[in-house]
Amino acid sequence: MKTMNTAATLSGITVALILSGCSDSYADGLIAEAKSNSEISLAAPNGADWSSGIIVCPYTPLNQIPEAYRTRFSDEPLLSEGSQWLGFTTTQGIEVVTLSRSELDFCWFDNAMDFGPGHQWEITTDTDGRLVASDKQQTQ
Repeated sequence: MKTMNTAATLSGITVALILSGCSDSYADGLIAEAKSNSEISLAAPNGADWSSGIIVCPYTPLNQIPEAYRTRFSDEPLLSEGSQWLGFTTTQGIEVVTLSRSELDFCWFDNAMDFGPGHQWEITTDTDGRLVASDKQQTQ
C-alpha cells in the first residue's frame, strides 16, 4: 500500500496527515480537516513541495486554464458536474487530484482559479450541509 504524506495549514497551525492510497484518501483527509476547522490551506499529494496550484471546475474551457497547466488538463474530461480538480506544480511536474464536490466544494466560482502555497480557504456549510471552501482573500 502506498503512503501519502500531506501537510495542511489550519488557522496558522501546520498539521501533518499520513494518508494511505491515492485521491480518495487525499479527499478524506481534506474533508476531515474542513469539518474540524474554519480555515484550511491545501497541500500537494504525497507531501511534495509545490510552487503553484490551480482549482479547475466542471466545464472549464481549456483556454480559461493558465497555459502552464493547459497541457496537463487537456487529458482530463472536465465534464463531470460532481467533480473538481486540484492541480499542483511540483518538482516532479503537475500532479492532479480529482475530488468529488458532494462533501467539500471549492467550485463556488466559474472556470479555474490559481493559488499559491499558504493560500487560505474559509470553510462554511451550505443549505444542503455540504462544506464550501471559499477564497479567504476574496471574502475579507
